[in-house]
Amino acid sequence: MTHCGLLAFHFVQPALLWGLLLVALPIIVQFFRRSRPHVEAWGAMQLLRVAVQRVQRRVWLDRWLHLLMRIIAIALIVLALSQPRSDVTAEGVGQNSIEAVQWILVLDSSLSMGAEKDGESCFDVAQEHIIQLLRSARAGDTFRLIRNVSHLDRILVSEATSDVDSLLLELEFMSPTQDRGDWLTTLRDVNVLLANESRERVRVVLLTDMQDSEWSRSPADQAAIRSEFERISQIADVQIVDASVISQNLAITKVMPDPAWLIGATQGTVRVRVANYGNAAADVDVDILLDEEHQRSQRLHLNAREETEVTLPVEVLEPGDHVVHARISDDAVKADNHGWCILPDIAALRVLIIDEEMPGARKQPHEYLQMALAGESLPSVTGGLSGKEYDVTIAQPDQAVAIRLFQFDAVVLNNVAELQPAFSEQLIQFVQNGGGLIISVGDQWAQATPPTLAQMFEFQVADDVMSLEESSTPFSFEIADESHPMMSVFVNHPEAGLISTRIYRYLRVDPGAGWTHVVNYSSGDPAILTRKMGHGRVVLVSSAISDSWGSWVLWPSFVPMVRESLNYANEGRFAREDLVLGDEWSRAIPQTLQEENTPPAFASPPTIGLPDQRTSFSERSTDGTHWTFANTLQPGAYTVSQQDKVERFVVNVDIAESDLKRTTLKELKQTALKGVPIQDRFADNSVVSERSAGNSSFLWSEYLLLLAVGAWCVDLALSKSRKLAAALTASLITTTTLWLIWPLATYQIVSSFLLLTAALWILFRLGTRMLRRREMAWKP
Repeated sequence: MTHCGLLAFHFVQPALLWGLLLVALPIIVQFFRRSRPHVEAWGAMQLLRVAVQRVQRRVWLDRWLHLLMRIIAIALIVLALSQPRSDVTAEGVGQNSIEAVQWILVLDSSLSMGAEKDGESCFDVAQEHIIQLLRSARAGDTFRLIRNVSHLDRILVSEATSDVDSLLLELEFMSPTQDRGDWLTTLRDVNVLLANESRERVRVVLLTDMQDSEWSRSPADQAAIRSEFERISQIADVQIVDASVISQNLAITKVMPDPAWLIGATQGTVRVRVANYGNAAADVDVDILLDEEHQRSQRLHLNAREETEVTLPVEVLEPGDHVVHARISDDAVKADNHGWCILPDIAALRVLIIDEEMPGARKQPHEYLQMALAGESLPSVTGGLSGKEYDVTIAQPDQAVAIRLFQFDAVVLNNVAELQPAFSEQLIQFVQNGGGLIISVGDQWAQATPPTLAQMFEFQVADDVMSLEESSTPFSFEIADESHPMMSVFVNHPEAGLISTRIYRYLRVDPGAGWTHVVNYSSGDPAILTRKMGHGRVVLVSSAISDSWGSWVLWPSFVPMVRESLNYANEGRFAREDLVLGDEWSRAIPQTLQEENTPPAFASPPTIGLPDQRTSFSERSTDGTHWTFANTLQPGAYTVSQQDKVERFVVNVDIAESDLKRTTLKELKQTALKGVPIQDRFADNSVVSERSAGNSSFLWSEYLLLLAVGAWCVDLALSKSRKLAAALTASLITTTTLWLIWPLATYQIVSSFLLLTAALWILFRLGTRMLRRREMAWKP
């Protein structure tokens, strides 16, 4: 259907047109209130008959003018509330001015949209805006629906549809997610939809809580967002709807065990960080649950914009991976009031020592290691508590290939330079999956050119061995990195004997990228180095664990260094990585002896237990070397089961969504949206942007309201309320003039009109009283 010019009327709220029946009220009042005079013959009245006949027509005209003005005022108010609109074009009357509109609705569904105040969330506000727009859709209008998230499906309705009922049903089942927002990727999806759009009128509406952390990003990200908006504005009109509600929010930002794991202990401690993102101080109770059994509570007082940390003890009854759940009471955003971590408690640290005999030594290296691990336990800094136990297994290099490495927590390679290929592959995967590895050199390293382990872990060794003959004094240790966890028991503790340790021989090592110098020799060459590899840790000692290369094995520093090295190497095994919603969990696919000829593609995938008690399966990576699981879209604890091995990990929400600090469209127009034509007001369904002013919709509501007030003024002028009529007329003229000069909103027009009317009416009354008093003062 086509319509022409200003005559192409339709109503946003057509149901309100039933209010036109109210025009019958003045007519009913006019007729039923007419007096029925009783005719009484009276001689004096005969003299007035002529005067009555003279004014009868004027009285009749006044009465009907009153009635007409009241009818007009009521009808105009009803029509204004129905929001009549006519589509016009720049070419004027006679053009096809009403055409179907393609709406692309972008709904922010990130975690912060769940922020509530007085029972209403930002998501509820945005939902209501979309529902109003859908219900006022005209014939031919079509809609698409996208949501702003990072990891979930963004495009919900990809094909343009005019089925409003199905869209309303889709909205009814929608709720804010616990995912973080990603406007850059979402806007790219919008441009993908616009690339195939052939309609002339396309409108993109973004409904968001204007969270500062989502918009105020790095300059590069802001430039990319601006570029996407510019592409959209070349095709469509763009509108941003601010759906935020002002609210305070507290969140748990971090939960971590301290130490990272326990060995044979019955009590541990957990550190919990809580942040107050509001502008007012708040008190909050922190509860700690271990395997969903309540353990401890503590009350905290947080000032505005403050983050604090509390340490609470937990009781451990049996070994295993224990889930620590920290929570605070519900507030504006409920999802970030919970945090999880894993507290591993093992009965003993399983250590495999692969030892190459050193001829001429009084004791073999593994004997010194066994003595260090079997002695009285010392306090550990990197993990565990006093009283830890070690389960040690000794093997020869030729026996290593038959060993299932994944039965152990740490592997110590003592003077082993060459490895069989099958065992090398197992060792790499063992470390990548979090296993700890300690490598110490010896005579076999000096003879191997180049050693296999050096190639595997990316470092080089020199052909010559630095010995005492080349130095006037024995070599000693010097701490290179005091902040390293392995050095915590030695820094400021000279009695530990690290500095006074004497070394007679060592192998010169040239570490590659990724290695960290922990301890050096007095000559400047590295003595102990560490590196991360996948989820695991590697410790390299460039001297032999033997009394033939130095007196270290007999020195007080040997026992704590061995223990701290093992604890650090196992950090990747027990200290779980911090995953947030949507992060991918991965583990290398193990290749045992029995599976040596079996390709990874046929290995059984681990079963993943989700926080909601459902189960899922991991998938192989594209190169077939890792198991991956990307469906981490629920916060809480996950369980990984494969054959006889069970592991747990946790996923927490992204706390970037917890800070409800808002930005404004004015601020964005100076940064990310600079130069982009954006609308900031959800006034009606037809948004006119700066780009498409030649083809728009004209809303008549304001004009009809002004005409209704004008009819009221005429009605008052015909009655005795002449002062009020004058005030109404003057204020009407003033507000109309202001509206024509400045683009005022409807509420600004109404408030200005009412204030001016009240002020002018008071001035008229005061002026009249002053004139009367002056006249009375001049009377004789």
